[in-house]
Amino acid sequence: MKKQKIVTRLILTYTLILIIFAGVLLSLFFVLFKNQALGIHKEQMKDQGDMIAETLMLEGISQQEEETTRGSGHGRMMGNGNHGSRDNHYLQLISRLSSDDIYVVKPSGEAFISSHKNQAKQLPKEGEVILQEVLTQKDSLFLERGLRGETYHLAYGVPLYDEKKSIIGSVVVLSKKNTLSFVKETSFLIWSTLVALLITIIVSVIIAKRFVKPIHEMVTFTERLIREDYGIELNIQTKDELARLGDTLSVLSQRLEKAKKAQHNKESSQKLFLSQISHELRTPIMVITNSLESLQDDFLNEEEKQQYITQLLLETKQLQLLVNDLLELSRLQSTEFSISKEEVTLDYVVEDAIRSFRLPLLEKEQQIIFQSDFKEDDVFLGDYQRLVQLVKVLLDNAIKYSPKKSDIHLSLLNQPTHYLLEISNPSSVPLTKRDAVHLFDAFERQKGTTEKGHGLGLTIAKQIVKRHEGETEIRVTEKGNVVVRCFFKK
Repeated sequence: MKKQKIVTRLILTYTLILIIFAGVLLSLFFVLFKNQALGIHKEQMKDQGDMIAETLMLEGISQQEEETTRGSGHGRMMGNGNHGSRDNHYLQLISRLSSDDIYVVKPSGEAFISSHKNQAKQLPKEGEVILQEVLTQKDSLFLERGLRGETYHLAYGVPLYDEKKSIIGSVVVLSKKNTLSFVKETSFLIWSTLVALLITIIVSVIIAKRFVKPIHEMVTFTERLIREDYGIELNIQTKDELARLGDTLSVLSQRLEKAKKAQHNKESSQKLFLSQISHELRTPIMVITNSLESLQDDFLNEEEKQQYITQLLLETKQLQLLVNDLLELSRLQSTEFSISKEEVTLDYVVEDAIRSFRLPLLEKEQQIIFQSDFKEDDVFLGDYQRLVQLVKVLLDNAIKYSPKKSDIHLSLLNQPTHYLLEISNPSSVPLTKRDAVHLFDAFERQKGTTEKGHGLGLTIAKQIVKRHEGETEIRVTEKGNVVVRCFFKK
């Protein structure tokens, strides 16, 4: 039932608008038609009255009056006078052709000639009123009454003159009609309007259903999104705002699906991360626990005690380094942690970082070949200490996993759209391209290495680059060199 609510509202709205429109149109037409019909009717009454009056006066109605005076009565005049007989036939012909009542009367209201066989000699009340007005004003005139009620009365009077220009009577034309007669005359139009209205309502039902069909599709699509069912497509072909809304829902579905996958990957990564942390923490804690238990038992000589103490210090330092790295990584990944950016010269950043590795380079007889095409006025907006930390992590990783007497190449390149920091070093152990892709992941280390570490260095480096709105990549060349690149937008 809810699905039909919009359809019902649309149909009712369309129908109401059409009914109001049809009602206003019919009312205006009825008023105009009524006024037009009344105007035509009045013209007909005037033409009839004027024509009868003119004809009677030309035929000499005064002579009929004299004959009537000399004769024995009105009926005798009607039966014996040639003029009266001929005028009587003339009025009867006019009355058959007209729907109005026509009287030819004397000033007293007595009929000269009757226009209908059963018509009374005396005028009705409406006729007496118009007769008095004609005698008073001595001119042709109309009298209208009850035009706004159910019936209306029209009366037209024309004075009759003798040869001396004296009023000897009047032609009175009376008309009485019901207002509903106009409805009958316009019944075809009313029925046509009703049929058109019915057809329009049927069409509006079809149009309303077609209009809400895309809405129903979007509702179904949204309900499936709520159920996290993203394997469907929404295709709205209306080419209007509904189509735009459908496209927006499709984009929303794609982003929700991507967010769901990202959340799943994040949860998997978090579980793996926690598992790896547990493993990394378990080993030093177990060594520390065993060493302390051995010292507590007091079965060791002095030399063995020193060895255990040395091992405890070593494991404690490793544990401290691991905790520090975890805290650093947690801070960098937190959205609430912000870095302080300022204008820095990347050449100075690299030079400061290189100075920290003089002793490790001497121990492994390695050298760093630094190349830069930066100018003195080339500056970068970033956190100086974090950028130094980034270079140190990359250099430490390159020195550790490079063989002795090897060269480590470090380059700073000023590209048209970005700055590029690149470190290339030969790997002391074979590294595949597939393995290299995961080196930025937490606790990932080169396979087969004996170097100490926890596998968080490159992860921290990636987060530093990300905080500077940059990107990182790592690849292995055909010669087996590992190349790490950091891209920073200008």
